[in-house]
Amino acid sequence: MLPWLTLAIALPAIGAAVIWALPRVKAPAASGGATASAGAGSASGTATATKVRPATGGAASAEPAKRLALGFSVATLLLVVAMALNFDTSGAGASSSRRSTPGSPTSGSTSRSASTASPSC
Repeated sequence: MLPWLTLAIALPAIGAAVIWALPRVKAPAASGGATASAGAGSASGTATATKVRPATGGAASAEPAKRLALGFSVATLLLVVAMALNFDTSGAGASSSRRSTPGSPTSGSTSRSASTASPSC
């Protein structure tokens, strides 16, 4: 029997680990033409502020991670759909995790707590 629940929990975690392990691609350095002057300098020698526009290579470097994330998400969805289709409804109303323990009302034995026990003196 396939461990459906274990796979449904582990598959997204495996996907996260795979995406985390991908090599990071750094954006190319800004060229000299990518700067814009924010103010003009005065004759007294005050410095001018310069703004640097972000490089445009960042979106392309995230594509493999996005595709892998989508792939693992779709695989997890398909796994959960398969779990739902294989769900056995013939035992509806009966819990498969019910088990009796000593002292529980379903086991037939009774146990009394210290507050309801009669004193022995």
